[in-house]
Amino acid sequence: MIKIARQENPEIEFKIGSADNLPYKNKEFDVVLSALAVEYFPNWDKLFKEVNRVLKDNGLFVFSTGNPVINAVEKEIFHGRKFREVKNYFREGLRQSRWHNLGKKGELIYTKWYHRTYGSIVRLIIKNGFELIDYEDAYPLKKAEKLFPKDYKIFSNMPYFCTWKARKK
Repeated sequence: MIKIARQENPEIEFKIGSADNLPYKNKEFDVVLSALAVEYFPNWDKLFKEVNRVLKDNGLFVFSTGNPVINAVEKEIFHGRKFREVKNYFREGLRQSRWHNLGKKGELIYTKWYHRTYGSIVRLIIKNGFELIDYEDAYPLKKAEKLFPKDYKIFSNMPYFCTWKARKK
C-alpha cells in the first residue's frame, strides 16, 4: 500500500511506523487523521497517548471507525429469512470479519479488528487528554444512489461508520 501511495502521490512523504512509537517529534502536528484504522490496533490507549504526544496544544485528532452498534450486528437466518441482530455489543476485544475478495470470485478474506463500545471510546478520548468536540454518523453521498442502489438503500438506513473529532487539551 505504501508503494502504491508513493507512486500516486510522489509529493508526499510516507513513513512506516508503529502506533506505539510514531516516528515524529513531540507536538509536531496540528491535526492527526485516521480513516477506519484505529479498530485494527489491540491497544487503543497506547494509540491515543501517542497521538496526543505528536499533536500540538489544541491540535485535532479526527478518526473514523465502524459504528460500534453496527459492528456488533450478526446475520441470522430464521425460517429462511435473513435478519441482522445486535449480539455481544458489550463484549469488547478481538473480532473477525469475513469479506468477499472482489478480485477473485468466491474467495473470502478474513480480517481481525478490535471492538469497543461508545462508552469505552468516549472514556479513551477523555482519559488521554482530549475533549470530544464533534461526532458524525456516516451517510452516503446522494450520487451513490445511482451508482450503487442496493448499497445506498442499506447505508442510508443504518450508520455503518462514524467520525469522531477530539481536541487535545
